Amino acid sequence: MTARASNLLKRVLDKKPISTDEMALLSNAERFLRDAADGAQFTTSGAFREGANPSRSLAALDVAFGPIKVIRTLVRQEANFANLFEELASAVSKAKETQSAEGIEDSLSRARQFFEALAEWIANDLDSRKPVLGARPESLF
Repeated sequence: MTARASNLLKRVLDKKPISTDEMALLSNAERFLRDAADGAQFTTSGAFREGANPSRSLAALDVAFGPIKVIRTLVRQEANFANLFEELASAVSKAKETQSAEGIEDSLSRARQFFEALAEWIANDLDSRKPVLGARPESLF
């Protein structure tokens, strides 16, 4: 999802139309960002937002912190990580609803940068893993 979300956000920023399937991907990206925001909110306040799934929220936050260097550059105006992820989720939601980046270009660019960094971090993490019990990666495909 991460690389596709980054590419899709670029398309929205470039004012290109998006398909129904791509709308679903934006919904998944928004949900992930909202889950990460809920997890970050819990770590700072000790309370979950009503309706939040605690285990899902903390898992999303754990994954989102993978590319921490990029996240630190994105948290320049926000007081905390929860606000960052909520802002990015809101921008993705608005882009999905309006199929436009108008008025949210900066936030969408930041969401794209986040998903691009997350995809790269995941790819690098997978590349660095050693085979388990002599398994060959090519045998998995």
